[in-house]
Amino acid sequence: MDAEMRDRLQHPIAVMGLPINSLSADEAVDTLERLIQSGGTHQACTMNVDIWLNALADPHMHRIVAGSSLVFPDGMPLVWASGLLGCPLAERVTGVDLVPRLAELSARKGYKIFLLGAKPGVADRACRLLERNYPGVQIVGTFAPPEDNLIRMDHTEILRKIHAVNPDILLVAFGNPKQEKWIWMHRKRLGVPLSMGVGGSFDILVGDNWRAPRWIQKCGLEWAMRFLQEPVRLGPRYLRDFAGLARH
Repeated sequence: MDAEMRDRLQHPIAVMGLPINSLSADEAVDTLERLIQSGGTHQACTMNVDIWLNALADPHMHRIVAGSSLVFPDGMPLVWASGLLGCPLAERVTGVDLVPRLAELSARKGYKIFLLGAKPGVADRACRLLERNYPGVQIVGTFAPPEDNLIRMDHTEILRKIHAVNPDILLVAFGNPKQEKWIWMHRKRLGVPLSMGVGGSFDILVGDNWRAPRWIQKCGLEWAMRFLQEPVRLGPRYLRDFAGLARH
């Protein structure tokens, strides 16, 4: 690891009150692998405007983001804001882009991956897709627990399934902030070198939700494509996000 990279990891950029690591997608994967190899357990977080606002309003969520080993900017507004504040982030690094990159890493290096969450059947389909696209990928388990809040979830069953296969990478698709809080809640008991919340990444990978074309992503308008697919669910959220970003 060169001195510049080490400095960017040790001194993340503060974007309106929360730390974000300034890394390219390639650097992000290399750094995640170093966390896997370093020993201990690590939580990585992909932060969009919604997660950022939740963290500012919720002290517990703020501690989770600030205490994560890596925080990636999963949202162009945060990249734009960092530039306006004079500390530009390298680029947007999304959960949905990191999942196949980690699958490719697993196929090359043998790291074991567990897919947790999403709707019933989605993680299984994502597993088959990744196995087809990345021959040799080591996906050792999938599980979609019944949808419930953090208090009523059967944590013992989930942990038992994870411990049974001893993964190196745990990808959690519970949605924000549930997935981040769940990982943080069990970080000492998981025994997994790297855990990361990936939101709706599995749904996008299997095609249940469409991904915007690359040019739309680069323009920072991917949110518009998602809004068109789920206007009832995402309309109020995006209105809150834009209002919160403008206020800050």
